[in-house]
Amino acid sequence: MFSMFRSEADRLYQNAGIILVIVGVIFSLAGGLGFFGQMRMKRSMRSAQATITAVYSDKTEVQYFADGQAYTVQLNYCSDLKRPGDIMTIYYQPGHPEEANIGESGIFVIFFIIGMVVLIAGSASVQRYKKINRKRRYLLAHGQKIFAKIIRIESDYRYERTHSYARRLICQYNSPDGDIHIFKSDPVWMDFPDGMIGDEAPIYVERGNYDNYFVDVSFMMSGVEIHIHNAK
Repeated sequence: MFSMFRSEADRLYQNAGIILVIVGVIFSLAGGLGFFGQMRMKRSMRSAQATITAVYSDKTEVQYFADGQAYTVQLNYCSDLKRPGDIMTIYYQPGHPEEANIGESGIFVIFFIIGMVVLIAGSASVQRYKKINRKRRYLLAHGQKIFAKIIRIESDYRYERTHSYARRLICQYNSPDGDIHIFKSDPVWMDFPDGMIGDEAPIYVERGNYDNYFVDVSFMMSGVEIHIHNAK
């Protein structure tokens, strides 16, 4: 029962990472293709130096000369850094000098940056899921099983739903060499009874390395539906 719900939670965690990767790829491609498309279009356009004559809340009025004729155009562009009298470069298609624009590619750069950030976050999430699963499988298969006393039950305030928080077990183990080790379980959506304090929980540790461990809370989860957050 416990392993089934752990698998369900892990799949949700992995799927969230995959969704982020897909969204990141879409944004990155849209931004990259848009940017290079804008650059290619600029090469087929003509440029002119325009003088800003007025700045409005959402438009900028400019005046420029193209093909020996003066044009006054309102651009769908606004910047707090621009003032009347400033010079800026505008672009227009040959034969249509009255249809000027600034050839802005900044929006595509923003899309690309956002996409890369989301892509990196999604990739990190997927890799973390794989790393956690490898660690669990390794410890369950090759780790040393010990029993540690439950000394405290804590709320993990990083995880909240419907005004309740995930809970985790804090366990203490006195090793044969006299050292005391503290272990924390993964956060789970369940109210552990206070009567558990003093009981023992099974823990799988890497042989010779108590810092690499996995607290198995399935000993008291039979028949109970839980949801688990992957946490270090």
